[in-house]
Amino acid sequence: GLQVIKPNRDKLCMEKGTLNRNDRPSWMPEKWYEKAYVHALWNQGSSIILTKASLLSPEISAVGGALEERFKGTSACDAHFYCSPNDRARSFECHCDHDDNFLVHAIGKVHWRVYDKRRPSRIRPDNGRIQLADGPVGLSDEEEAQLEPIIDTILDVGDLLYIPAGVYHRAVPVGPRISISVPLMESRKEVPLDREFYDFTKNIS
Repeated sequence: GLQVIKPNRDKLCMEKGTLNRNDRPSWMPEKWYEKAYVHALWNQGSSIILTKASLLSPEISAVGGALEERFKGTSACDAHFYCSPNDRARSFECHCDHDDNFLVHAIGKVHWRVYDKRRPSRIRPDNGRIQLADGPVGLSDEEEAQLEPIIDTILDVGDLLYIPAGVYHRAVPVGPRISISVPLMESRKEVPLDREFYDFTKNIS
Protein backbone atom coordinates (compact mmCIF):
# COMPACT_ATOMS: atom_id res chain seq x y z
CA GLY A 1 0.00 0.00 0.00
CA LEU A 2 1.07 3.58 -0.63
CA GLN A 3 -0.34 6.86 0.67
CA VAL A 4 0.75 10.48 0.32
CA ILE A 5 -0.09 13.48 2.51
CA LYS A 6 0.49 16.79 0.73
CA PRO A 7 1.67 19.92 2.60
CA ASN A 8 -1.90 21.28 2.41
CA ARG A 9 -3.09 18.06 4.18
CA ASP A 10 -4.76 16.58 1.11
CA LYS A 11 -4.49 12.78 1.23
CA LEU A 12 -3.81 10.62 -1.82
CA CYS A 13 -3.97 6.84 -1.83
CA MET A 14 -2.99 4.11 -4.28
CA GLU A 15 -5.93 1.93 -3.20
CA LYS A 16 -8.36 4.77 -3.92
CA GLY A 17 -6.85 5.49 -7.34
CA THR A 18 -5.66 9.03 -6.57
CA LEU A 19 -1.89 8.59 -7.05
CA ASN A 20 -1.90 8.82 -10.82
CA ARG A 21 -2.54 11.58 -13.34
CA ASN A 22 -2.66 9.52 -16.52
CA ASP A 23 -4.71 6.56 -17.69
CA ARG A 24 -3.77 3.17 -16.29
CA PRO A 25 -1.55 1.16 -18.63
CA SER A 26 -3.06 -2.14 -19.69
CA TRP A 27 -0.30 -4.10 -17.94
CA MET A 28 -0.81 -2.43 -14.57
CA PRO A 29 -3.10 -3.85 -11.87
CA GLU A 30 -6.21 -1.91 -10.91
CA LYS A 31 -4.48 -0.51 -7.81
CA TRP A 32 -1.39 1.31 -9.02
CA TYR A 33 0.54 4.58 -8.77
CA GLU A 34 2.69 6.68 -11.07
CA LYS A 35 6.27 6.74 -9.85
CA ALA A 36 6.94 10.12 -11.49
CA TYR A 37 3.89 11.65 -9.80
CA VAL A 38 4.82 10.30 -6.35
CA HIS A 39 8.39 11.53 -6.84
CA ALA A 40 7.12 14.99 -7.76
CA LEU A 41 4.90 15.05 -4.67
CA TRP A 42 7.87 14.09 -2.50
CA ASN A 43 9.94 16.92 -3.98
CA GLN A 44 7.07 19.30 -3.17
CA GLY A 45 7.33 18.38 0.52
CA SER A 46 4.72 15.63 0.78
CA SER A 47 4.95 12.78 3.26
CA ILE A 48 4.85 9.21 1.96
CA ILE A 49 3.42 6.29 3.92
CA LEU A 50 4.41 2.81 2.82
CA THR A 51 2.05 0.28 4.39
CA LYS A 52 2.25 -3.52 4.51
CA ALA A 53 6.04 -3.32 4.60
CA SER A 54 6.91 -5.86 7.27
CA LEU A 55 8.46 -8.25 4.76
CA LEU A 56 10.77 -5.75 3.04
CA SER A 57 13.80 -7.25 4.73
CA PRO A 58 14.65 -10.04 7.20
CA GLU A 59 15.47 -7.39 9.80
CA ILE A 60 12.08 -5.65 9.61
CA SER A 61 10.32 -9.01 9.52
CA ALA A 62 12.20 -10.09 12.64
CA VAL A 63 10.76 -7.12 14.57
CA GLY A 64 7.21 -8.17 13.72
CA GLY A 65 7.99 -11.82 14.38
CA ALA A 66 9.41 -11.03 17.82
CA LEU A 67 6.26 -9.11 18.77
CA GLU A 68 4.03 -11.93 17.50
CA GLU A 69 6.01 -14.35 19.67
CA ARG A 70 5.88 -12.08 22.73
CA PHE A 71 2.20 -11.17 22.49
CA LYS A 72 0.45 -14.48 21.95
CA GLY A 73 -2.90 -12.92 21.07
CA THR A 74 -1.33 -11.20 18.06
CA SER A 75 -1.82 -13.04 14.80
CA ALA A 76 0.07 -10.68 12.48
CA CYS A 77 2.33 -7.65 13.00
CA ASP A 78 2.83 -5.41 10.01
CA ALA A 79 5.14 -2.41 9.53
CA HIS A 80 4.21 0.98 8.12
CA PHE A 81 6.94 3.40 7.04
CA TYR A 82 6.22 7.11 7.55
CA CYS A 83 8.64 9.20 5.47
CA SER A 84 8.86 13.01 5.41
CA PRO A 85 11.39 15.10 3.44
CA ASN A 86 11.47 18.24 5.62
CA ASP A 87 9.89 20.09 8.55
CA ARG A 88 7.10 21.46 6.34
CA ALA A 89 5.76 17.98 5.62
CA ARG A 90 2.50 16.90 7.19
CA SER A 91 1.37 13.65 8.73
CA PHE A 92 -2.09 12.48 9.78
CA GLU A 93 -4.29 14.71 11.90
CA CYS A 94 -4.88 13.89 15.55
CA HIS A 95 -6.44 10.43 15.52
CA CYS A 96 -6.67 7.05 17.22
CA ASP A 97 -5.97 3.59 15.78
CA HIS A 98 -7.73 0.24 16.04
CA ASP A 99 -4.52 -1.57 16.99
CA ASP A 100 -1.87 -1.16 19.65
CA ASN A 101 1.21 0.39 18.01
CA PHE A 102 4.95 0.44 18.59
CA LEU A 103 6.61 3.44 16.88
CA VAL A 104 10.30 2.98 16.10
CA HIS A 105 12.26 6.08 15.07
CA ALA A 106 14.83 5.23 12.39
CA ILE A 107 15.87 8.57 10.86
CA GLY A 108 15.29 12.13 12.07
CA LYS A 109 13.13 13.59 14.81
CA VAL A 110 9.37 13.62 15.39
CA HIS A 111 7.35 15.78 17.78
CA TRP A 112 4.77 13.51 19.41
CA ARG A 113 1.67 14.50 21.30
CA VAL A 114 -0.30 11.71 22.99
CA TYR A 115 -3.52 12.78 24.70
CA ASP A 116 -5.56 11.72 27.71
CA LYS A 117 -8.56 11.05 25.47
CA ARG A 118 -9.24 7.41 24.58
CA ARG A 119 -12.07 5.71 22.77
CA PRO A 120 -13.16 2.50 24.47
CA SER A 121 -12.96 -0.70 22.47
CA ARG A 122 -14.42 -4.16 22.62
CA ILE A 123 -13.88 -7.52 20.94
CA ARG A 124 -16.74 -8.39 18.64
CA PRO A 125 -18.04 -11.89 19.44
CA ASP A 126 -19.02 -12.63 15.82
CA ASN A 127 -15.54 -12.30 14.30
CA GLY A 128 -13.11 -11.67 17.17
CA ARG A 129 -12.07 -8.26 15.80
CA ILE A 130 -11.31 -5.28 17.98
CA GLN A 131 -13.92 -2.57 17.44
CA LEU A 132 -13.66 0.98 18.71
CA ALA A 133 -16.74 2.61 20.18
CA ASP A 134 -18.75 4.94 17.96
CA GLY A 135 -17.20 8.33 17.36
CA PRO A 136 -14.62 10.05 15.17
CA VAL A 137 -11.29 8.36 14.51
CA GLY A 138 -9.79 11.72 13.48
CA LEU A 139 -10.22 15.03 15.30
CA SER A 140 -10.18 18.59 13.98
CA ASP A 141 -7.54 21.08 15.12
CA GLU A 142 -10.18 22.75 17.29
CA GLU A 143 -11.13 19.46 18.95
CA GLU A 144 -7.47 18.59 19.49
CA ALA A 145 -6.87 21.97 21.16
CA GLN A 146 -9.34 20.98 23.88
CA LEU A 147 -7.31 17.90 24.84
CA GLU A 148 -4.63 17.61 27.49
CA PRO A 149 -1.39 15.94 26.33
CA ILE A 150 0.07 13.25 28.56
CA ILE A 151 3.12 13.01 26.30
CA ASP A 152 4.49 16.10 24.54
CA THR A 153 8.05 15.46 23.44
CA ILE A 154 10.46 15.10 20.54
CA LEU A 155 11.71 11.58 19.84
CA ASP A 156 14.96 10.87 18.03
CA VAL A 157 16.70 7.98 16.28
CA GLY A 158 16.48 4.78 18.33
CA ASP A 159 13.58 5.98 20.48
CA LEU A 160 10.48 3.83 20.87
CA LEU A 161 6.92 4.93 21.60
CA TYR A 162 4.01 2.66 22.52
CA ILE A 163 0.44 3.88 21.86
CA PRO A 164 -2.47 1.66 22.94
CA ALA A 165 -5.47 1.20 20.67
CA GLY A 166 -8.01 4.01 20.89
CA VAL A 167 -5.60 6.62 22.30
CA TYR A 168 -5.58 9.92 20.39
CA HIS A 169 -2.21 11.17 19.16
CA ARG A 170 -0.45 13.27 16.56
CA ALA A 171 3.02 13.09 15.01
CA VAL A 172 4.70 16.24 13.60
CA PRO A 173 7.97 15.82 11.66
CA VAL A 174 10.74 18.14 12.90
CA GLY A 175 12.80 17.53 9.75
CA PRO A 176 13.54 14.69 7.35
CA ARG A 177 12.43 11.50 9.07
CA ILE A 178 11.52 7.85 8.74
CA SER A 179 9.37 6.36 11.47
CA ILE A 180 8.25 2.74 11.51
CA SER A 181 4.85 1.93 12.97
CA VAL A 182 4.38 -1.71 14.00
CA PRO A 183 0.67 -2.38 14.71
CA LEU A 184 -0.32 -5.43 16.74
CA MET A 185 -3.31 -7.03 15.07
CA GLU A 186 -4.66 -8.54 18.24
CA SER A 187 -7.72 -10.81 18.40
CA ARG A 188 -8.63 -10.09 14.79
CA LYS A 189 -8.15 -13.58 13.35
CA GLU A 190 -5.74 -12.29 10.70
CA VAL A 191 -3.94 -14.92 8.64
CA PRO A 192 -0.37 -15.16 10.02
CA LEU A 193 2.36 -13.80 7.75
CA ASP A 194 4.86 -16.20 6.21
CA ARG A 195 8.11 -14.79 7.61
CA GLU A 196 10.34 -17.37 5.96
CA PHE A 197 12.78 -15.88 3.43
CA TYR A 198 13.34 -18.12 0.44
CA ASP A 199 16.72 -17.92 -1.30
CA PHE A 200 16.15 -18.55 -4.99
CA THR A 201 19.88 -18.31 -5.70
CA LYS A 202 20.61 -21.65 -4.01
CA ASN A 203 20.77 -24.97 -5.85
CA ILE A 204 20.85 -23.36 -9.28
CA SER A 205 22.23 -25.88 -11.76
